[in-house]
This record gives sequence, C-alpha cells and structure tokens, in this order.
Amino acid sequence: ITVLGGYEGIPAVKILHLRRNKIEKLEDEVPPLESLVKINLRSNCIKNFEILEKLLKNEKLVDLNILNNPLETNTSSFNVLMSEVLAKNTRIQRFCKVDTKE
Repeated sequence: ITVLGGYEGIPAVKILHLRRNKIEKLEDEVPPLESLVKINLRSNCIKNFEILEKLLKNEKLVDLNILNNPLETNTSSFNVLMSEVLAKNTRIQRFCKVDTKE
C-alpha cells in the first residue's frame, strides 16, 4: 500500500493497522472516518506533517503511531513532534506508544 485511501465503504472502522507498508500520502479527498479511534502507521514512508493533519481531524482518534517513518526520525525531537500533534488534536491520549498525559 502506497496511498492511504479507498475506505469510503467502511465508515464504522475503529482501528486501522497499516504497519510496514509504503504509505507516503493520503488521497487528496479523504473522507472522515467518524468511528476511527486508533491508527497504526508504523514503518511507512510518511515524510510530512500535512498527512497527519488530515488524520487528526477525525474527532474520535485517540491513538496514533507513526514510529519509524521519515517524519518521526527526521524531526529535531520527539517532544516537538508530539507537541505539534497535540496542538492539532487535543484528544490524542497515546502517540507513538507514549501516554500523552505523562
């Protein structure tokens, strides 16, 4: 999988486990996943924050994992990246396996 999309027919999905793919981007028109609470994008090819911004618009999303993506490994610090994510979605409770309340 190189592009995240094509899930229009499954709006009730709660968990997306897409670890170890080659996802670089989202489709241009990403429909909201109204029930999505967790997405694991570990070990993909995500390079820019704009991709995450689209996902962070999902109101029920509380768990996001982007470990081992170029975005995570090229950021100056993990805490800076987590701060950017939390600024876009204050409901995130777990980011890259770290409890955001700690």
